Amino acid sequence: MGIGAVLALFVSASIWTFRVPVNKREKKILVILTIYIIIYILSAIRKGFTFYSIERLVQIGVVFSTIFSVMILNKQVNLSKYWLIVLLTAFSLSVINTSMWVASGFVNLYSGLFGNSNILGQSMMICLNFMFFSMLILKNKLSKYLSIFGIISSFTMIFVSGNRSSLVSVVIILFVYFSFRYINYNRLTRNLFFILVLLIPTLAAYMLITGSGEIAVYIKSVSEALSGKERLLSSRGIIWLSIIEEVKRNPILGLGPSTVPNDIMNTTLSSHNLYLQVALQSGILGLSVLIYLLWYVWNSLCHYGTSSRSAFSAACLMGFMFHQIFEVSLMQNNIPAALCMWVIITFGYKDVSVY
Repeated sequence: MGIGAVLALFVSASIWTFRVPVNKREKKILVILTIYIIIYILSAIRKGFTFYSIERLVQIGVVFSTIFSVMILNKQVNLSKYWLIVLLTAFSLSVINTSMWVASGFVNLYSGLFGNSNILGQSMMICLNFMFFSMLILKNKLSKYLSIFGIISSFTMIFVSGNRSSLVSVVIILFVYFSFRYINYNRLTRNLFFILVLLIPTLAAYMLITGSGEIAVYIKSVSEALSGKERLLSSRGIIWLSIIEEVKRNPILGLGPSTVPNDIMNTTLSSHNLYLQVALQSGILGLSVLIYLLWYVWNSLCHYGTSSRSAFSAACLMGFMFHQIFEVSLMQNNIPAALCMWVIITFGYKDVSVY
């Protein structure tokens, strides 16, 4: 049943391909998505299908169908006219959480409606991006005022949640958007920036968990001073080192789609790193295809994008890529968050030139 659901999702995406004009870049994205899930299926076959591996395949299928469907549907239907609903939803969620925080007496490390500060920070990051998008799409003054107030409210919630990955992600998104013309100056600059967003935080995190170098001590002290948290990476370091060792032992196809840290060590925590999670489940092959997908979407939005919306989608992709160095929500685990992130990323694809 699970495999059937995944195949049905891809069949529906294929039907869109034949019914709606699709340019070569959209076809290439569909090919990349298909290869990615084939690798996951091969990994599942190698380790044996279980209920959880089928569930993971369905999750990936849902995310991929959303990516492709939003790209195609947005070309045929003016989704912008429905964006007021998105704005009101994001605005309401941010204001409700802010009101609860005020009523609680301005507590620190606030968890809000979700009962979890990390989820609150991530959710408010997504709401903030939806409302920033609203400022670019909706033209009436009331919508802009609501967006501005909602952005301030969401940013406040991210800050008081203590979710540092979401806070830095927002900073990266705003930096990329307002510096887009310089980052996108030519192919070299945008590819270099893509590499830096993935490589620098990854190397810094690795130095921290291994305790190597004076820079690790400096980063740790600065983070503690800014956030008030004693540990920068919490228990992530132990989990990441264990995952790296498992990936070394199973480098090609990983340990299967259902594999989580609890299967290789005594913990109830998630990987807290999408890239390591994908490598653990589908090996270097799956990780390589994922990074290639992100790179291809980034380059398409940069090189062929023709509006501020495509620029903001590209900026959000960079912020989300950084965020996933410390969380797992862009492809699996938190599917509602994944779908929202990909809607933001692919919505700007409407303004990507076919040439």
